[in-house]
Amino acid sequence: MTEEEWEKAELCGGMIQAITRHEKDYLRRGRLLRQFAVLVLHDLKQHAHDSAFQSALATAEEYLDGEIGWRELEAVIHDSTVRYGPVSHETVDLNELTLDGLKCLVKHQPHEAAISALGRRIRIQQQLNGVEGARYSDWLENAISSQYAKVLREYFHNPFRPIAFDPSWRTSTAVALAQTMYDSREFGAMPILADALQDAGCEDDAILSHCRGDGPHVRGCWVVDLILRKA
Repeated sequence: MTEEEWEKAELCGGMIQAITRHEKDYLRRGRLLRQFAVLVLHDLKQHAHDSAFQSALATAEEYLDGEIGWRELEAVIHDSTVRYGPVSHETVDLNELTLDGLKCLVKHQPHEAAISALGRRIRIQQQLNGVEGARYSDWLENAISSQYAKVLREYFHNPFRPIAFDPSWRTSTAVALAQTMYDSREFGAMPILADALQDAGCEDDAILSHCRGDGPHVRGCWVVDLILRKA
């Protein structure tokens, strides 16, 4: 994938491949690909009738924030899914399919977690629509994938063109705004953050345009990550 293709891409699989090749920060890449998996699974919450599902997603975010370790996350995912046993390809119970999707979060490789979660999202939608066939499956995969392509750009901006962030832009005002949005998951203050960065001397068009753009802005936003030293 080229830089131009990245900007227009709508298929997450190719974008994730580009991320693994061009994003040099291994820890950040892994955290955000797992965050992507959490976000995709969160969109399936209406199909999970077990409170363990939401609890497990919250635990996964605690892991991503460094509050708990990998073994604790594995234990929570195991406890949340073991009661339902293995889910076969023929399984049609949406609650079981959704809960089983939690296993995506403990895939060894972060890119596997992201792709597996997206695959579970597609499979459940196919069950809901009740339509089969290769052509329909391809159309559905493309339609759902395009919904999440913007999220990957929200996380990684452009892995072909890293941003040089001047530490002097990391003022107390900018940090406070970024931390509040990160904690609350409410990103309505992004335009105000742009003003704070500009007041600090930032004239980087990519940063300011992103803050003032339509988004979607979610936890993992590359500008917020830069300010909070998560990138």
